[in-house]
Amino acid sequence: DHAPGLMCLPASIVEVHAVEVPKDDFYFGKLTDAAIDKSVPWCRTGNAQGAMQNDKKEDLAMMKIIPVPLYTVLDSFEHGLSVAEVAERMNFLDDLESKDYLKHDIVLCKACAITYGVTDRDRIPTIAAGGFANIPTASDKVWAVGCTVQICPNLDSP
Repeated sequence: DHAPGLMCLPASIVEVHAVEVPKDDFYFGKLTDAAIDKSVPWCRTGNAQGAMQNDKKEDLAMMKIIPVPLYTVLDSFEHGLSVAEVAERMNFLDDLESKDYLKHDIVLCKACAITYGVTDRDRIPTIAAGGFANIPTASDKVWAVGCTVQICPNLDSP
């Protein structure tokens, strides 16, 4: 029986930081554009050439960790989801306006659409590779699916 180890997160993980992201109307409007490959960053920010205009972007607060509700991404155990798919699902949740953590989820999705220009290197938020959490192994994923089915028996198994 395999179980992944306990992941200990630093207390600073819930600190809020300002992130430059597209405004909702611009972002969700672009999600319907089939010509845009939403599996990679597709929106340029900062002051570089081709960046979003100021009326299409804003600075929003985001934590370093985002608690995405499991039921919105359960099928990701079987196949990957793009951040655009997650954003579309989050945008339809009833409690979006009243739950702060859901607002952070949307900000993360919008931040994942951002690419930075060469003049914006000082604004690029980074975490060193392997410095946050290890990528789950195949057996970790199998264990997670099993636990998820036990915790949420009414959900369709991935």
